[in-house]
Amino acid sequence: MAHKPLQIYLKVVDTQALDSPGRPRLIPSAKWNLSMPEERGPRFPPWHEKFYLHLNTLGTRPGYRKRGAGSMLVKRRCDLADLSRINAYMDASQAGVLLYQNFGFADRSESRSEEHLIVSMARS
Repeated sequence: MAHKPLQIYLKVVDTQALDSPGRPRLIPSAKWNLSMPEERGPRFPPWHEKFYLHLNTLGTRPGYRKRGAGSMLVKRRCDLADLSRINAYMDASQAGVLLYQNFGFADRSESRSEEHLIVSMARS
């Protein structure tokens, strides 16, 4: 990804299971964004200006959920953020909230109701 040097892609593969082209099966993958807040655009909440590491995407193949692979990807980036003293944030699905809370992310949603499917979360 030479054209997007501030995007970090991480993955975990199952070397014992192959996908249809014969490659190790992708279990979870994650995309982290290191762009500065002014480069990210207006879709982020107003408090995001001081949070520099953004978890843009994290997904795990359904048959591999609740086995720790997604946690490995979150932990790796959180450990590096802690070493660099960089705060982090994301917009999480309801299903992911407990995972992210385990890594110190807290709900920063401006309003919360049953209808809200997305939870804005941050850690410092």
